[in-house]
Amino acid sequence: MSQGVIQPELQIIGRQNFTLYGKFHRANVLDKQATREALGIVTAETRAGYNIVIDESAEGGWRYEATQTVDDLRETLVAQVKSRAYALLALTDWYVTRQAETAEAVPAEVTAARAAIRTASNTNEAALAAIADYDEMLIWSAIWPE
Repeated sequence: MSQGVIQPELQIIGRQNFTLYGKFHRANVLDKQATREALGIVTAETRAGYNIVIDESAEGGWRYEATQTVDDLRETLVAQVKSRAYALLALTDWYVTRQAETAEAVPAEVTAARAAIRTASNTNEAALAAIADYDEMLIWSAIWPE
């Protein structure tokens, strides 16, 4: 085995036996840092929203690469916000249907709760529109009324 040779097709996830450069190894050889270094194995911490990409010009021979663009991630999160708002409103839709069919008023607390859900949805979407940083968007969390 020569130093600096990268075998990008090999990913060892969890404890499993593996073959490296044509030689079989048991999973327990990875238990010791010295053994990993001798084999030229680099441990990369997985990060949500990123893939690990082999890049010989990068320090350590690899780098993180976002799994999607900021705009794509924003679109996904906005869709999740809209879906959550839809689901929350659906819980009280029967009040609105009853009012349309029987003229019985929707209770004020239900009307207020529905308005709060719509406001929260709009506020969450505006917050997402204001975020330009990928990492910040990954840790963003929607805020919903109780």
